[in-house]
Amino acid sequence: MRGDTVRLQLDPNIGESEGFFAELGREIVEFLKTHVHGIPPMTPVIEVAIRGDSLVGARWSASADFRIESPRRTLTAVRETP
Repeated sequence: MRGDTVRLQLDPNIGESEGFFAELGREIVEFLKTHVHGIPPMTPVIEVAIRGDSLVGARWSASADFRIESPRRTLTAVRETP
């Protein structure tokens, strides 16, 4: 958090209920992407700034060193009024 801006890096956590084969499948896909296709592991990132009753920002994915990033997509949220 810096000023009115918050940046979140999401770590997809595997649920205990998914089981061994779901985790193994994800590991195989990650191995293929990294070692066969040369695609580095990417981490989802969300960055928002508080603007009154709303949030304005972007979401994207980035490599661990932030040298490779996907295109940023606009993210907005507005508080509902009763």
